[in-house]
Amino acid sequence: SWIAPGATVAAGATVAESVILPGAVVESGAEIRRAVVGWDATIGEGAVVTGSAMIGRGASIGAGSELDHGIRIAPGAVLRPGDVTFAPPK
Repeated sequence: SWIAPGATVAAGATVAESVILPGAVVESGAEIRRAVVGWDATIGEGAVVTGSAMIGRGASIGAGSELDHGIRIAPGAVLRPGDVTFAPPK
């Protein structure tokens, strides 16, 4: 992994085989694996970003979201908590 100067990875977050660009914030409990998190993007608490996912500059990924399978999130996009998930409905 490479975590740029100025990026923030909270305690309890996991970053593996990924790139976190300047100004990005990865909140507690988030899991980033084989993904790219763009400049100034925010990954919410407990979110999972994996599988060659790419998060655009300034995007906000809500808590508990699950992004996988090469998904691309546009710069500035806002996903509310749980907007995208592969888990079955509750």
